[in-house]
Amino acid sequence: MKRIISCLLVLCMVLSTLLLCACPAPDNGGTTTTTNNGGSQTPSEWKDTLDTAALKADFAGQTLKISAFEDFDYEIYAEEDSKNALDQLIYKRNKKIEERFAITIEPLITKATGISDQLSHYDYASKELQSLDPEFHLLMMMAFQSGKFIASGYYHDWRSKVPYAKDDLLTGSAWWPTEMNTSTTIKGRQFVAFSDMCITTIDLAYGMLFNQDLMTDENVMQDYNLKEGTSYATIYDMVDAGAWTLDALKAITKDFWIDDDKNLAGAGKVDLSDTIGFYGDRGNGLDSFAFSLGFSYINNDGVSEPTVWSMPTTFDTAVSELIDLFYNTNGATLAGMGKTNFEIADADGAAFFAEGHALFKNASLAEVMSATIKGMEDDYGVVPYPKLNTDQANYLTGISDNVSVLSIPKFITGKRLRLTGAVTVALSAETNKSINDTYFEMIVKHDSGFVDKRSVDMIDKIVAGRVYDLSIYHLQEFRWSDEDCASFGIFIRYLLWNKAEASGVWSGVQDSATLALSNLIKTYSNQR
Repeated sequence: MKRIISCLLVLCMVLSTLLLCACPAPDNGGTTTTTNNGGSQTPSEWKDTLDTAALKADFAGQTLKISAFEDFDYEIYAEEDSKNALDQLIYKRNKKIEERFAITIEPLITKATGISDQLSHYDYASKELQSLDPEFHLLMMMAFQSGKFIASGYYHDWRSKVPYAKDDLLTGSAWWPTEMNTSTTIKGRQFVAFSDMCITTIDLAYGMLFNQDLMTDENVMQDYNLKEGTSYATIYDMVDAGAWTLDALKAITKDFWIDDDKNLAGAGKVDLSDTIGFYGDRGNGLDSFAFSLGFSYINNDGVSEPTVWSMPTTFDTAVSELIDLFYNTNGATLAGMGKTNFEIADADGAAFFAEGHALFKNASLAEVMSATIKGMEDDYGVVPYPKLNTDQANYLTGISDNVSVLSIPKFITGKRLRLTGAVTVALSAETNKSINDTYFEMIVKHDSGFVDKRSVDMIDKIVAGRVYDLSIYHLQEFRWSDEDCASFGIFIRYLLWNKAEASGVWSGVQDSATLALSNLIKTYSNQR
């Protein structure tokens, strides 16, 4: 029944979506805020200031080459005959800009190469940049891979060297999201940038999937209300009341365990045939907890000198609570860590959830939209990550460090630089105008398979609460251990993997982190 209802809802919603010109401003636990969901603007804000006639005369016949990784090529590349809705939007956008300036946009797509597929694009870009004459003009690269190239002085400063774009950034044009670009800027110097071309900033924001059928069949909210003396009809009501907190997540999930007694070999202990309260992946989904609970590793306003955080005791307490939840209860697991007979990889977590084995699972919006989740037999929904406590004003979420950032090699000069700056502005503005609202509304929200439209409202909260931190662009620079992924930017991941007490670990690495930031500030300041 769910699939039939979903199809009818999608058809109705898509028709109404095409009439929309802006996303509704979400509230966060009762607090109304405004946000750029990657481009919700009124028509009067859509016009860029580029002089089409002059630029066409200057650039006619030129080719702009944009390098991107195969996994994220949908941000820039699309075939004309593709039936995919986003592909159609991207193709039309590219053609419009090509015709506007009489140019050609040529995507250069790096293919994945198996085990080291994420490195294939990095290795290609590294080779091209070291040649001092790269074949591409604009580079779209995963954020976490950018630090070494910045430190090597390979990129132009967006705020002083890139024509047209620098004016947009300084005036805060809508297609250059302010918070994202502030996070990449040190004392006014910015070598990687976000624009609305970076659609991954929506796809790779994180929320919490939940199984609606399990929630109803197991009387989850009724049991919670009885224990806590509350009266929430649904988890959506709890979120809207600002009461969806770490304590609430723990209270709901820590004892939620349905033992599959048919599996005699696993009877009495948690295993893959059972159903648990919370399946947590141990990668980017863990990183997002630090931000969702209101913590930020580096304080940076883009103007004054950034500083390393002074770790509050509340962070230490939150880490202890999460360790207890994942390792010491039957109701939650961290990608199988700490649970006998429960070995399961992150990549299999979506199937585990889709098969009805978990009440909650943390997931990127890309995973929420995946065929695996949309193919579930059970009804499902999504809510933001929980707050630290009810005193926290808004629901927040980190974004994956895999999101695309834009860079222009410093070897691109003269007319090629003017071309790159102007076309990047035009593509970004046109994405803001003709893609983002439709993509966000039609594809992210209404083609998600949600039966309850309140999950659509929850996506507003997730996207509105995205948090960006300087450390995600400089994982290697803040690296303080030889242990895999034990970098400053994903500190909480290390703690939860290793069941480590936060303040003790931090006391041993704070000085090196502070020194790393000091060196990074000097690197930015010395770039020419």
